[in-house]
Amino acid sequence: MRTERSVWTQSGADMTTRHAIAVALLAAGLYAAALLLFLPVTTSSPPTSRRTVCKNNLHQIGVALYSYHDRYGSFPPAYLADENGRQMHSWRVLLLPYLDEEARYEKYRFDEPWGGPNNRRLAVQTPSAYCCPSDNRLRNRDEALTSYLAVTDPGAAFNGDRAAALDDIRDGPAKTLLVVESPGPPMHWMQPDDLAPDELVRLLAADPGTELLHKGV
Repeated sequence: MRTERSVWTQSGADMTTRHAIAVALLAAGLYAAALLLFLPVTTSSPPTSRRTVCKNNLHQIGVALYSYHDRYGSFPPAYLADENGRQMHSWRVLLLPYLDEEARYEKYRFDEPWGGPNNRRLAVQTPSAYCCPSDNRLRNRDEALTSYLAVTDPGAAFNGDRAAALDDIRDGPAKTLLVVESPGPPMHWMQPDDLAPDELVRLLAADPGTELLHKGV
């Protein structure tokens, strides 16, 4: 289990030249979801709409994933497991130092589950980068929910407690799906659970109530 505290010291100028994950659109009939794909980072004006704020959140997650890769030589695993294989800690927790949440990360305890007594206190309010302002279900950040989920599968970049590096992505980063803004029920942002591809397809195609949060994207 990786427990060391990670610090990213890359300058802001260098960061803008890095590739990161930006928003793309997956259409499925009348339904769609916002997806993260590896695309070049570009600078933009300050957010002026909820849609722009959400894109910026996803952009921050993309930069954070690459910053983690720079530090450890791989992307974070979907979760860290204990010696019995129990899912203990989410990739969203591992990215906290790269999302201006160093103080919260330093107080997080990896020797107890994500829902342990200490970590529950740290869960109060979802980090802003994990909260889409267009999702009415997340308006109360004190509920500590998120709709940004990793796509997890044995053939995916997020594969349980296994960490994948860029060289492991055989289809190339531009064709690899990592994280989605899920139209399904949100979950606790610390919860080490995400979304399988078949579940994403089911949510997009089977539920008549599923709608794109950002119409017109």
